[in-house]
Amino acid sequence: MFFLAQDASSSLASFLPLILIGAFFWFVMIRPQRKRAAERKQMIASLGVGSDVVTIGGIHGHVEALGDEWVDLLVTEDVVLRVARSAIGQVVSNDDDLDDVDDLDDLDDLESDEELLAGLGDPTPPEAGTDDASVDWPSEDDRT
Repeated sequence: MFFLAQDASSSLASFLPLILIGAFFWFVMIRPQRKRAAERKQMIASLGVGSDVVTIGGIHGHVEALGDEWVDLLVTEDVVLRVARSAIGQVVSNDDDLDDVDDLDDLDDLESDEELLAGLGDPTPPEAGTDDASVDWPSEDDRT
């Protein structure tokens, strides 16, 4: 009888590391992944017409129409893309600066293209035949 109790406690002790490893993986990997998946599912379900979104490919757009499996995004004036709902990466709140494109108007204050290229030197190629004359080719005596 004593031997049976000793065998049961040793078998439990041998399985304890496996149980601890399983618990570790549950709390470190599986549980957070399930939480992120539930948050993503809720985010995609909460999409509505008028939402500003960013796709997983980085395309910013405004939701124009919704279907069960697709979303029509207004990317720019008269450009509407149909993407899968699963391609929506995040919903952008109205507080975020989604319209940073308006800041591109400040680029007009930069120097003109000619001023920017002036420091690069003369862009015209040399005349044909002048390159060979400036090269000091070895004579036939020097080649041997």
